[in-house]
Amino acid sequence: MSSKTLTIRGVWAFFVVLACIAGCGGGDEPGKQAGGGDDPPAAKSDSVKPDSAKGAADGGNVGKAGDGETPNASGNAGADAPKDANGTAAADEPRLPVDPPSFADVIGVVDMRTAFELLPEAAEVRRTLTDIYYDAPGTIESSMEFHAKQLREDGWEELEEHAHATPATVMKYFDKDGYLLFLYTSTGSTDGRVNVSLDHFGNVDCRALPHPAGADVQYAVPQGCSFIVTRDMLAGVVVSEAVVADDKGASGDKATGDKATGDKATGDAATGEDGEKDSDNDKQGEEKDDNADAGKPPSMADLGAAYLRTALGEQGWTPFSESYDQFVDRESSYDVVRYLQGATRLNIYVRRRSPDEISIDYHKSLMKTGLTTVGSASNVVLSDESGIMTYDTDVAPDKVAAHYRDELATLGWKVMPGGEDTSDLGAQLVLEHGEDRSMNIMALKRKDGGASVNVSAIRRSEALELIEKLGEGGE
Repeated sequence: MSSKTLTIRGVWAFFVVLACIAGCGGGDEPGKQAGGGDDPPAAKSDSVKPDSAKGAADGGNVGKAGDGETPNASGNAGADAPKDANGTAAADEPRLPVDPPSFADVIGVVDMRTAFELLPEAAEVRRTLTDIYYDAPGTIESSMEFHAKQLREDGWEELEEHAHATPATVMKYFDKDGYLLFLYTSTGSTDGRVNVSLDHFGNVDCRALPHPAGADVQYAVPQGCSFIVTRDMLAGVVVSEAVVADDKGASGDKATGDKATGDKATGDAATGEDGEKDSDNDKQGEEKDDNADAGKPPSMADLGAAYLRTALGEQGWTPFSESYDQFVDRESSYDVVRYLQGATRLNIYVRRRSPDEISIDYHKSLMKTGLTTVGSASNVVLSDESGIMTYDTDVAPDKVAAHYRDELATLGWKVMPGGEDTSDLGAQLVLEHGEDRSMNIMALKRKDGGASVNVSAIRRSEALELIEKLGEGGE
C-alpha cells in the first residue's frame, strides 16, 4: 500500500471524528456562526433570530410570522387566517412550483455577505450568504425605515399586506423577481439599542409544496404553511420500514424490558433449566407482540412521514438530519423531518393531534454556508451552523471534487496550493476563502462506484497541516 493511500485513509478517519465533534456545536465554519439547538415546536423556524445580540448560542428567540402557531405574515394566528372557498389562505395567490435555487442563483439576486449598509455603530455583526444579523443604537421604527429605504432603492417591493408590528417588534417582507426577503427589528437587550435581521428566503413558495386533498389549511403564506390531515386523507399511503425505523430503536420496550432486568434472566439462568424456559417464554412473548403490532394500523405520524417522503421525493427533495438530532430529547407530541434541495431547506413539524389526526407545518429557509449535495444523495447528515455535511452519492469521487471546485468558486472559494489530490481510495479538496476560512472535502470511493462524502469547515492551521501531509504522501 502506497504512502499516499495511507495518508488519505488516515485523513479520512480524522475528519469522520472531526465531523462528529464539530456537529455537536464546535468548530469554525464558513459563515462563522454560532451553532446549537433545535427549533422547539410552535416556537420558531430557522429564520428566527435570538433576542440577545450574542447569537443563537444564547438560546433566546422571538416569535415571527409563520412560525408554528405564532402570528403569520398577515398578522393572523393559526386557524384565524382568512381562507378562500378552497381552504387556502386568502392573502394572495400561491406561485407555481419552481426549482429551488442554487447558491449561484441566490447571490445573483442578493449576496448578504456584502449587501446593504448597516446602521452606524453596528455591533455583533453576523453575515452569511443568506442573512444578516446585528445590533445598533436606535429605535425599531428608525432602523426599519433605514433598511426598508435601501431595499426599495435596490428594486425590492414591499409586501404591505404581510407587515406585522407589536410595541417591541416590526417585521416586513419584500419581493424581487419572485424571491422573498424578510426584514425584522426588535428592541435590544440594552436600552436604546435594537436588533436587526435580514433573511433571504429564496423563491420556493410553501403553498406550492404537496399537501393531501381536502387538508384543512390553518395558515398559508409563502414562507410557511400549516394544515390538518386526517387518516382517511392518507388512505393508500404505504408505510415502509425505512420510514418508521427511527421509532423502533434501542429505547423500545423490547430492547430494555424484562429480559434484561427480570429475576429469572439475571438469577435462575445461572442454574440452568429455569433460565432456559424463561428465555423460551420471552421469545414466544415477543412473537405475540410482533403479531399484535402487525395487526395495528400505522400511526398517523408514520403515515405523515411516509406521505412526505413520497410526495416531496417526487418534487426532487432529499431527506436529511441535523448532526445534533440524535442528542435531542423530543417531546412526544411532534416530530421534525427535514428536506433539502439546492440552496433551500425545509423543516417540517408533524404534530400529533389525535390517533387519527395530525398537523403538518412547512417552514423554509436558505442554507447559510453554501453546502449542497451532489447527485442522488442519501444518508445526509449536516450542520449548517457548523459547516459540516456527510452523505452517500451515486457520483464518482473525482466528479464530486470537480463539482465542489467549480460551484464553490462562484462563492469565492479557491483550492489552496497543493490542496487537490486523488488516489485509489477517492478524492480530496482543501479550499480557502480569504485568510480566515478553510474547508476540507473528502470523497471516498464506494464499491458501487459512487462516493461517501465528508465536507468540513476547518481552521487554516488545520488546512495547512493537511496539505503538508498530502505532500508527504505523494513523495
